[in-house]
Amino acid sequence: MSGLEHAPSVDRPEYRAITRRFQDASGRRPVTYTDYGAAFRMEARRLQGQQVLYGDSIETLLRRIKNNPTHAAHYHALSQLLKARGDDARALRALKKAVVLNPSDVFARNDFALHLHDTGDSEGAMKQISIAVRTAPHNPLVRKNAAAIYSRKGRYNEAREHAEAAIRYAPQDPAGYRLLARIRDVQGNTEESLKWGRVAIQLGPGKNFQYEPGDADQYRHVAVQSVGMGEAKKGHAKEHFDQ
Repeated sequence: MSGLEHAPSVDRPEYRAITRRFQDASGRRPVTYTDYGAAFRMEARRLQGQQVLYGDSIETLLRRIKNNPTHAAHYHALSQLLKARGDDARALRALKKAVVLNPSDVFARNDFALHLHDTGDSEGAMKQISIAVRTAPHNPLVRKNAAAIYSRKGRYNEAREHAEAAIRYAPQDPAGYRLLARIRDVQGNTEESLKWGRVAIQLGPGKNFQYEPGDADQYRHVAVQSVGMGEAKKGHAKEHFDQ
């Protein structure tokens, strides 16, 4: 089950121009580590192949950390650059430091949970995402990740509660409905799964939400469920598959 999302980048002046150019080129703001990696690679190409951008940015942050070793936001920003460069071990250490320095930073803790999940520490991931939920219960990003993490551990009732909360706090975000549709499908409620899957498709990509890998899978899933329940003609199902 997909659905894990990283927190937005720490808003640092030196990165705003880079993220703005990425948004202008792609039509969306960067959200995941993959997005930030693409943004910095695009910037490197713009600088006529000077492939030192990551290193320069990281060195800048390391100098700032040396001058102010208790500033948690620097560690969070550093973790994002390290992760985008593929240095997962150092990124995880930087995130852990950010959370220790500022336990109430829900975005850093969200990313810490996802890092732990990526490394196979599912128990640690659930612990950290649960703290994030307690810290910011109305945050839809945290709720979506809690739903996805709990689902992957087979704790579907709790995952459903988080997905429903994500929808309450971000009713125009199709990702929450995609998550809920999948959870209800795994729980054996095909009718409700189909209902929420259709909502996700109806909302679809728009001004704030672009196509994601999960969208194609959702179209396929709704097509199969619709035909299976006798609620759609084959032509209608084919439209979903084509989309």
